[in-house]
Amino acid sequence: NPTALAGMNATLDILINDRERVYGHLHAIANAMVSGMRGIFAEHGVPASITQAGPMWGVTLGDEEPATSYRRVLAGDTHALERLRRACQARGVYMRGSGLGRFFASTAHTKTEVDRSLEAIAEAAGVVKEALAGSRRGA
Repeated sequence: NPTALAGMNATLDILINDRERVYGHLHAIANAMVSGMRGIFAEHGVPASITQAGPMWGVTLGDEEPATSYRRVLAGDTHALERLRRACQARGVYMRGSGLGRFFASTAHTKTEVDRSLEAIAEAAGVVKEALAGSRRGA
């Protein structure tokens, strides 16, 4: 498809020719999200591990031990993560992520999206804490 190839070439040109600005922006967005989420979860007493690699970050709920292996990630509470996603979506913030809680910054994201996302996460923190408490009771 020539249109898709033209779009790919234009994207690669931007990434190559304006690398510092583009990746600086991606890292700044991810850093703001990670810092904000860590603060929100700590403030609300939600046990969470948030790891970051550049513009990608992972959220593992239910344990504060760093999820630095696949096994640690799998040990996270996926039910609580799904509750977080749904609560955020109900507040107008779509959190794509994977079933394993991986998220990515985009060049389209701005401080406005970060602030709105963190606001929704803060509002949803109670739902997450409740889901985690329910998981522990059922275990």
